[in-house]
Amino acid sequence: MKIKEICSRVVVVAEPQTDLREAARLMRDLMSSELALAQETDGVFEAVDKMQDSGTRRLPVVDAEGRLVGILSLDDVLRMLASELTALALASQRSIAREASARPPLAGRAA
Repeated sequence: MKIKEICSRVVVVAEPQTDLREAARLMRDLMSSELALAQETDGVFEAVDKMQDSGTRRLPVVDAEGRLVGILSLDDVLRMLASELTALALASQRSIAREASARPPLAGRAA
């Protein structure tokens, strides 16, 4: 699964009429000194490694031209994993039920 399939597309921006000092304060409050980025074509677990390495729960996601296309949060990743695990559990349950119904009854078994 690729990041672009699960990342949040909400990006905080300063309005054009925002005072320069206020915009600078917003940036200072939101950004760390070293910016960790993810490419939208990166694998999800590669992005999680970047989050762990940078100590963040969110990564800006950029396209091939370096334009911001979204923000990937750890919550996005957890939602994706929960969905995948749910699908896996349902498939497993169906498989077990199918195997049980296809099994012949045990002969000579006491009730």
